[in-house]
Amino acid sequence: RGEPKRRRKDDEEEEDQLPLGTCIREVLLGSGPVSAAAASSASGLVPRSALDWAKQQTGEGTPSVAGGNVAAVTLSGVQAAQEDTALGMNRSQLAGVATALNHKVSLLQGPPGTGKTTTIVQFLVMLKRNFGLKVPILACAQSNVAVDNLLEGLVDAGVRAVRTGQPVKVRESLRDATLDARLINHPMQAEIEVAANELREHCRRLPQMHGRDRGLGHRDKSIMTKKVRQLRETMASQVLE
Repeated sequence: RGEPKRRRKDDEEEEDQLPLGTCIREVLLGSGPVSAAAASSASGLVPRSALDWAKQQTGEGTPSVAGGNVAAVTLSGVQAAQEDTALGMNRSQLAGVATALNHKVSLLQGPPGTGKTTTIVQFLVMLKRNFGLKVPILACAQSNVAVDNLLEGLVDAGVRAVRTGQPVKVRESLRDATLDARLINHPMQAEIEVAANELREHCRRLPQMHGRDRGLGHRDKSIMTKKVRQLRETMASQVLE
């Protein structure tokens, strides 16, 4: 009974023709046909409406190929008349978003001021708002400043974003969007505090118990600990979903 289920799971994991456990490094740097195919195909998570939109934009800019495996778009400054006013992007930025939608791995490159961060923010905004992507997106960058810039763009666009990391390293104006701040202000926090206080009080009384009562006390401690843990996990999942 378990074998067909396992086989189905393996088939799902191998849809991209990559061996199980393939590192992103191999997708980026590998020269074989499997790596090239993996990078050049769209992710199965991208909604069909997003792929249809991306196809309509293919005439807006032609992506080049970096290293044989990674689709690359060079961003450049263009006149305002060539901008899409509804999306707030110019032609090369639209090409960058379209390329990212059509490829599992893509590279945006360009001099300072050409809108790389803006393009990434709009890419994320479009996935969540325009195309209704249901799953969470993890956006990473090489520094706290770069992550803050992404977060600021998403917050300004009205996208619900949560910033992980130490709040002290986050720009002060963005600290309300940190995970710690969201957890502290969550409606479940009061319920968790009550349950945690009950657990602490129970643990304080536990050494004074003897015999059968002590055994029951340890059982109750396990139950109460599990309850607090489950409440915290539920709260965290609600913040991150």
